[in-house]
Amino acid sequence: MADFLITLIVAFLLFGFLRRFIYFQALRSFTKAANDFRRQQDADRKPEGTITIDPSARKKSIKEDSDYVDYEEVK
Repeated sequence: MADFLITLIVAFLLFGFLRRFIYFQALRSFTKAANDFRRQQDADRKPEGTITIDPSARKKSIKEDSDYVDYEEVK
């Protein structure tokens, strides 16, 4: 019975120590990931007022095979 109690107490103490170690390790990891993400977002942000046009993203508005239909407002 004494061996069981000693083992139980040691297990609780060991669990408490490991829990604190794992918690703080995870907290540091999450904080570092959040800071890295924020730093990357700030680096990707363009200055306010700049306009960028990507010429490769242009699409033809009228296909060569299709007919042009004039817009008509229906009331």
